[in-house]
Amino acid sequence: MAAGALLWGAVPAAGVDEAAGGGRAVTPPIAVSRAQPEAQLGGTMRDEMVLGPALGRSLLPQPEAQAIFTAYLLPVAGEPKYGARWKVLRADSDVGQAGEVLTWTAEELSEMTPEERCTAQPVFVSEGIDLSGAGPIVSPAVRVGSPGIIHWVEEIEASETLVHRGICGAPSATTVVPRARLDTAAPPTIRMGETASDTAFLTGAVSPEAGYSVRFEAFVVADVLTDGPSPAPPSPRCSPAERVFETGEIPVRAVGPLKSPGFVVDLEYAPGLRWVATLSFLGPSGRIELQRGDCGDPAETTAVELPSLSTSADAEAAVGDAMRDRARVAGLPPAREGVAWELGFELFRERRLNGAGGPAPEFLCAPENLLAETVAVAVHAPGEIPSPPVIARPEWVGRVHWVATLWVRSEGQRFEVSRGRCGDPAESTVVVASGLGGEPGAGAAAERVPSASRVPEAAVTAPREAPGRRLPRTGSDGAEGAAGAAGLVRMALLPACAGLALLLGRMRGPTATRGASPGDRQP
Repeated sequence: MAAGALLWGAVPAAGVDEAAGGGRAVTPPIAVSRAQPEAQLGGTMRDEMVLGPALGRSLLPQPEAQAIFTAYLLPVAGEPKYGARWKVLRADSDVGQAGEVLTWTAEELSEMTPEERCTAQPVFVSEGIDLSGAGPIVSPAVRVGSPGIIHWVEEIEASETLVHRGICGAPSATTVVPRARLDTAAPPTIRMGETASDTAFLTGAVSPEAGYSVRFEAFVVADVLTDGPSPAPPSPRCSPAERVFETGEIPVRAVGPLKSPGFVVDLEYAPGLRWVATLSFLGPSGRIELQRGDCGDPAETTAVELPSLSTSADAEAAVGDAMRDRARVAGLPPAREGVAWELGFELFRERRLNGAGGPAPEFLCAPENLLAETVAVAVHAPGEIPSPPVIARPEWVGRVHWVATLWVRSEGQRFEVSRGRCGDPAESTVVVASGLGGEPGAGAAAERVPSASRVPEAAVTAPREAPGRRLPRTGSDGAEGAAGAAGLVRMALLPACAGLALLLGRMRGPTATRGASPGDRQP
């Protein structure tokens, strides 16, 4: 029997009169596909066809018979379109942006029949394989170019005539290529001066031949809302304008955790960072993105803790005495040129906004009840910083409230970072009338002899407005001036004013880029 001849079903069963049947009748053989059930990305896959005679028939030669194997990758919405040998299809100028990877859409897939979808994306077609008899016929080994579901369809041609075609989607003719999955988690908070990083966890089937890699990006939180009565929450933004850090492709050869290179967090990264990790693999036509994280994923958001402020004032002071507030600053970032930190202290006459019998007293600290405002105090390091002394005046007798504010100054402007709470019990001072050597008056239950040490009143800033416009504040105080005109920046992680956000945008330099190992931040 010569090569290229197929043993074909032609002979009737025993006892059948051939003459009555008008000679030999040709009946196609039975072909069964047994594809490799699973393959790994970067590995190889095969199909196998087993031939046998139809029931009641034996096999006779059929000239020029060949087997052809076709592998179809089942299309999925949102994933790239592939051509022969897993070549990624890209748009030309007539279809879209030239060079852009074409992807399947849910709309076009919904318009296909199951058969059309099954055969819409052939990624491999074998050459004809000569058939010489019954038994298994094996396809060539095919390098797997993407994860997904591959349906094999086997065909038999004889004398250029198609005599058999398999059914697309048959379970025995299906190869599954599992995909690796990327899960990520970033620290929920970080302090200035610490190193920020992300961690990816690769799970699933990972073949060393797949050429998997992960790329990490960090974006500063800079969502902008326009002023309005009830503005909707902004959509998270992770555009090149917000990107402050990016790594190269970091190779991954096994499942498990992968920690990104990091960078030191400073003021310009407040109020927070959004991480996005991208998993890709090296396909036959280049690197293909397999999975990309969601911008704004809570597990990938790191809040940058701004310097904290806690305060306590003198509990009591007599008229004529010097009284002080004391601020404790923590979490101050490392010093840098052109950026200065300072504290301001204000003193307000007590004015309640609700009744004395209210469950939670609310107080007003506004220009109309401002008593004094000290000169700014430079802050060079974390720790306790006392306010300049303020001389208690006779008209202040009663309870007064201090409010301390931490500011950052840069480019000739000053922006609020943290402000104390009006009416904080630790920030109240009771001013009592001075005895001046006599007996305390009937209404002066808390009077005392004044201290011998006096401070000239010139050391105290009298009630006044700060030079120029009043600076924006956090929370419900809103934003004014240029910051307000630029749009109110609502920090989703930590309260900070619009002016501070604008300052951070100016301070922020070009995106830092990292390779596969940590290094110094690139300019």
